[in-house]
Amino acid sequence: MKSKIKLILGNPKLIFQILFTFFIIFLFKLGSALPLPFIPKEFKLLKILGLIDAAPSKLFGLGIYPYITASIVVQFLQKLLPICREWKEQGQIGKRKLNLLTRALALLFVFGQTFGMIQKTSDSLAVCFLIPLIAAAGCAILIWFADLINSQGIGNGTSILIMASMSNNLIDSLKEIKQNYYDNLFTNNFDPKLLTQFILIILVLLLFLIVTVIVQITSLKIPVQYARNQSPSKSNSYIPFKINTAGVMPVILANALMQPFKMLIPIIKNN
Repeated sequence: MKSKIKLILGNPKLIFQILFTFFIIFLFKLGSALPLPFIPKEFKLLKILGLIDAAPSKLFGLGIYPYITASIVVQFLQKLLPICREWKEQGQIGKRKLNLLTRALALLFVFGQTFGMIQKTSDSLAVCFLIPLIAAAGCAILIWFADLINSQGIGNGTSILIMASMSNNLIDSLKEIKQNYYDNLFTNNFDPKLLTQFILIILVLLLFLIVTVIVQITSLKIPVQYARNQSPSKSNSYIPFKINTAGVMPVILANALMQPFKMLIPIIKNN
């Protein structure tokens, strides 16, 4: 551990990359707290009551998830559409075209999803178009942030922004646990049942965490047999085969398949 810290402190470029990444995360948190302008009061009320869950009320309310959804859709299009298949085979030029298509689809998803929800609470056509445009601009800024982390930061910009977005839910969950359990446990109204519930929740969360880590790191070692002779002292090579080869991609894919319905259902209901 000390050697790693010394390695980081002795590398000014790496220090700059880490500090730059934290600066981008700070900007992301700042934008996540900025409310969208011209939001109708009815929309805010439905958002507080939890009746509207798929539309943002903050500038970075949807996070980087629309871009991930668009990336999965573009991967499917490469298998289905000949023109996308041709772009894939064109090298860097085709890669730029696919990246442009991915970003355009991401902005379209944000616009459609926000428009479908806003039009339920506002009769102004200008507001119904202006708020989705601002939300799409926020998504474009996040995509730019991810590119900056990839080029100037420590890399994996999309994953870092996802982690920063998930930390908001973690903080809210910890606050809720504190209000429901911790504050009541250390008052005069001590309840043994409440203490039991609190301990069970902590144990279940730890169990889920342990099982997730085990499933993620566990792999089946398939030995490799060579035709040529090997000395007995050499260690046998193997091919690691992970149990969870797909990772979190099935969940992201399911969310991508639900995206068109999130956009169309509010519009159909309103009509």
